[in-house]
Amino acid sequence: AMEPEGMEPAAHRRPVARDRLWPHVVWEIVLAAGVVAAVFAVRHEDQGALSGAGRDNLLVLVSAGILLGSAFALSLRAAVPNLAVGAVAVVAGVLTAWLQAEHGYQLRVAALITLGGAVALGLVTAFVVVGFRLPGWAVGLGAALGLWAAAQSLSAGRTLTLDGVPNLRDWAWPLAIGAAALSIIGGVLGLLPRARLTLGQYRPSGDPAAARGSRAGLTATAALIGSML
Repeated sequence: AMEPEGMEPAAHRRPVARDRLWPHVVWEIVLAAGVVAAVFAVRHEDQGALSGAGRDNLLVLVSAGILLGSAFALSLRAAVPNLAVGAVAVVAGVLTAWLQAEHGYQLRVAALITLGGAVALGLVTAFVVVGFRLPGWAVGLGAALGLWAAAQSLSAGRTLTLDGVPNLRDWAWPLAIGAAALSIIGGVLGLLPRARLTLGQYRPSGDPAAARGSRAGLTATAALIGSML
């Protein structure tokens, strides 16, 4: 039989891919159940862990964990998984304290220098990943190892402390709520088809070593810089 003019043969037609949201919903339910179980287990072992100073310490740590998870999720969605986010967080603290303790920088100036270093690291990582089309996870892992070495070199085995900084325990709830809101907003935006298409355009559709185009490269670069920050 003849195919109608202008129609592609059925054997050559590509199926339209559709996102399945139910696995994500199920996974969120499993995670929520895990959190509830962990809360009950902790309360059973130590009643004071979830009240007073113990609760505030936990909220600060949870806030940091949410931010790290959001940073990695951003890079993962952009198909350039950044395995250096944890090392970047550690080195950011070490570098800021080192600039203040060893060179007398004000905390604000030291923090700005550290943020500039994060942007520079994101640009260098993007240059290697996008320019040479290397796997993002491998480049991130290599960067993480280098950052750990840098942290050890800067601290030289000492405990570096920051002076004149606000007590994060006093801001425990705002930090936790802000981090959770950022994560939720990112998740909601990730459900929008246009946002998913834009952020995921660096994903390979054929040969992984093939060029993705300048727009895809810019998206991957922005995602790496954002995850570093």
